[in-house]
Amino acid sequence: DWLNPQLAYLKTSRARAKVRYWFKQQDQEQNLLAGREILEKELHRLGIFDISHEKLANHFHFEKTDQFFSEIGRGDITSGQIAGAIQDIGGHHKEDEFDEPVQQTIELLPQGSGDVTIYGVDNVLTQIAQCCKPVPGDSIIGFVTKHRGITIHCSTCKNVQPAIEENSERLIEVEWNHEINRCYTVKIELIAMDRQGLLRDITAILANLEINVLEVNTVTNKSDYSARMRLSLEIAGIAQLSRALNRITQLPNVVEVYRVNS
Repeated sequence: DWLNPQLAYLKTSRARAKVRYWFKQQDQEQNLLAGREILEKELHRLGIFDISHEKLANHFHFEKTDQFFSEIGRGDITSGQIAGAIQDIGGHHKEDEFDEPVQQTIELLPQGSGDVTIYGVDNVLTQIAQCCKPVPGDSIIGFVTKHRGITIHCSTCKNVQPAIEENSERLIEVEWNHEINRCYTVKIELIAMDRQGLLRDITAILANLEINVLEVNTVTNKSDYSARMRLSLEIAGIAQLSRALNRITQLPNVVEVYRVNS
């Protein structure tokens, strides 16, 4: 009521700002805990496991993560903004990520996919790894193959982890080229209580977001009326995926929806 302009309790913008500040300080501890939980759920849902809370907080110009969590808990930072930040900072690696220097002795080929920028090398054939299928926003690393140029993996891909210790000279620093406008394939999994029209509602959301559905697999459990769906989608990046997951989550009977990497 104090902030309701029709009631005219407050006359100046300075007074309204002070009241807003007072409310923002209430339930600080609850907001902090809620914000941390929201952030971790969003990272899990998007399949992001290698971006620290501190890095995201710095992206939003917070010196401390507690301030960042509180803003999320109060709703001042949305899941869409978090996804956008992930896409902005994903794929960047520190120069000292690996102790051993990268050997740049690879064959230059006439075409590249253009999806990524490779440090120190131009005009190299690159391809997206089919085991983890990274998309813009994922943290990535390049693996130099013997005959197929450079394969781009998620930094957390289980297939590239052994190379960090055993073949570090074949790893190369890469980042996404954000000027490229193309689609990438991702898989999402959905758990819901089965109902008529569920799949229709999901595909309608994806169509509105201009997301192409490549494949749908559904398994229904007749004993508890639950359904598990796996969809293969073409998306432009993490931010678009986040919007899709948010809207699907709001559908009736949907329990959980998240990205899968297998």
